Amino acid sequence: MKSLLLQGSVWFVFFAVSFSFSAFGQSDTFTWNSATADSWRTNPGGNWTTTGFGVGGYPGLPGGSSNSDVGVFNSSFSTGAVGIRFDSNFSFGIGGTTLTLGRISFTRSNGANLTIGARNGTNGSIVFLGGYDDAGSPKVMIDHSGTNANLTFSNASDAFGGTLTMQFGTASGSIRVANAGRTLTINTQVTGANAFTKIGDGDLVFTAGNSYGGTTTINAGSIRLEGSGTMGSGSVAIGTGAQMIVSRSSSFTISNAISGGGSLSQFGSGTTTLLSSNSYSGGTIISNGTLALGHATNALSNSGSVLVNGGTLELGANSDTVGAVTLASGTISSTAGVLTGSSYDLQSGTLSARIAGSGNVDKTTGGTVVVTRNNVSLSGAVTISGGTLQLGNGLSAGTIGSGSIVNNSVLEINRSSTMVMSNSISGSGSLVHSGSGVTLLTGSNSYGTTLINSGTIVVGTGGTTGSLGAGAVTNNGQLSLFRSDNFVISNDISGTGDLFMVGSGKASLTGNVNLNGLIQVQSGTLAIDGSATTASGVQVDANGVLQGTGTINGNVDVLGKFAPGNSIGSIVVNGDVDFSGGGTLEIEYSGSSIDFLTVAGTLDLTNSTLDLVELAAAPRFTWIPFVQYGSLVGTFATMNLPVIAPDHFVFDYNYNGMNQIAFQAIPEPATMSVSGMLILGNVVCLWRRRRKSNRV
Repeated sequence: MKSLLLQGSVWFVFFAVSFSFSAFGQSDTFTWNSATADSWRTNPGGNWTTTGFGVGGYPGLPGGSSNSDVGVFNSSFSTGAVGIRFDSNFSFGIGGTTLTLGRISFTRSNGANLTIGARNGTNGSIVFLGGYDDAGSPKVMIDHSGTNANLTFSNASDAFGGTLTMQFGTASGSIRVANAGRTLTINTQVTGANAFTKIGDGDLVFTAGNSYGGTTTINAGSIRLEGSGTMGSGSVAIGTGAQMIVSRSSSFTISNAISGGGSLSQFGSGTTTLLSSNSYSGGTIISNGTLALGHATNALSNSGSVLVNGGTLELGANSDTVGAVTLASGTISSTAGVLTGSSYDLQSGTLSARIAGSGNVDKTTGGTVVVTRNNVSLSGAVTISGGTLQLGNGLSAGTIGSGSIVNNSVLEINRSSTMVMSNSISGSGSLVHSGSGVTLLTGSNSYGTTLINSGTIVVGTGGTTGSLGAGAVTNNGQLSLFRSDNFVISNDISGTGDLFMVGSGKASLTGNVNLNGLIQVQSGTLAIDGSATTASGVQVDANGVLQGTGTINGNVDVLGKFAPGNSIGSIVVNGDVDFSGGGTLEIEYSGSSIDFLTVAGTLDLTNSTLDLVELAAAPRFTWIPFVQYGSLVGTFATMNLPVIAPDHFVFDYNYNGMNQIAFQAIPEPATMSVSGMLILGNVVCLWRRRRKSNRV
């Protein structure tokens, strides 16, 4: 094996020619046969030593008569760190030895060409220990038609300019950048027809468009493309632990098929488009710019991981299946393509591509991930352990699949459209609703608090499922209850928003409700079994029913039905109750037990209806109060009374002068005893005196 070791900045050219060095118009051959000798043996008999020659401390070479001086090394030779000066073209032949050179000085004004290759030996190693001085446009060329020829760079840290041409005949060659943390930059085009191998833990940088035709193999370290840098035209094989890095600021395409166990990284600010089907398995890293998929399938490896950490992965219309996907920051985007990962770690950034699969989705760290596509083919469980998972960006899309959600941080919904969320949401975290859209919760939920900043949350879709979390609800938008069965909302609810009861079911509010907005019963039944304070009041529409055993702090406007209690019970309204729009008061009684309505303010019975419902017969000749009011306007316009013939009812609108409405059941005179008739006479007299009774 041959290797060239360079420490410092170097510019290389590999040609299918031998190393030629022009020395002042003469043609000489310098032969080194002994590791202990200190001179070259040349054709004209001249010597060259490692001291005494050179400009600026670099040993030089004696001049010859033509442009084809040759150095033949049959034994190891070293100039140490001092280096060597080339005043014209020179060619090295290496026969199974090690040639160690220090810093290279090119002093010829039009550039000296250094050729290392097949002449007089092909099996040795060349070691460069330093950088270079470029006085012209030098070329370092490798010409090798036998076995593999290798260049090795150790501690390389400078740029190499000139022309690097690789032509190894039927063999392949390699460049070694030996030490990790060291970088060799080749600022010139690499040409040739054969394969190229990068070995060593250091980094090799291409800044020019290369045209060599063989396979590129990265056994260790990395090849990095900067400026206008490209690989050759052949396929690329990346060894396990090695990297292919794109650090260009411009857009370009990679048509090379990429394989191996190593990784591909997009570090530059430009756009890189992958045009081939690739099989590399070491993973894909995007930290800047854009990596775009330009192939319908397998532009990324099926098994390799994907890390987006500051850049953009753009699928376009292409779909791909990969390993674990991590969105640390940046964007994963597509127009129609779908990314199917084995799992998803979402930390921060924007997910504007559709994702799919049964893998778990984990929202980690304290950042925010915004999901802007509807991910209907994603079925894995979702866990939010840190930061915010936001569905939507204020527009019409954004879902996270059908799997259950464990929310121990923040799940935010920010959409402008209607979305049914059937996921079961558990955990200690909060659900935040933003945007102008409507979200219908149909899952069995047990998460923490709910915050409605704007838009609407609907519990249910008119069926028998759907719930809020276990914690308090801050409603600064709209909260609607939309189920067909009987269900309980035990949450404390506060805020500036409105609460609506819709659907055909019955919702029982058992917590403390304190809203600046309106509580409206559009349909179904709303039971206030806790405390409800509302600055905008309670409105019961024509198809709605208000009932319960709690306290309402606010005014109640009844167009539908107000039925105190849940069956028989009492409710308190610290405000006015207005039935003048045609509302109905429903009172149930069983014997002497009866529903009771307390109105601290004004009770307006104008145009109202009383529905008196008997569950068991009331005792005769017994006044039974069922309303307490602060002040009274009007009386019941219509009464729907039980059929209890031969009994009838007598009503008193100011029973005992206590601002109460009461009734008693009395039999017809033909069925009364003498004592009963005397009692009836007293009742009639009482009714006449008060002039506020109504006998039916």
